[in-house]
Amino acid sequence: MGAARARVPRAGAASVDGEMVDGPVRARAEAVLRRAERYQEDET
Repeated sequence: MGAARARVPRAGAASVDGEMVDGPVRARAEAVLRRAERYQEDET
């Protein structure tokens, strides 16, 4: 399981609440983060 994996930052991994995620979940998280960053840029 993903939760059992060591929580060590590595290339190609996104940390979401301390959990290492890969694949479609990671892609979704990155898309959400990018949207949030764009949102913040629009606010300022």
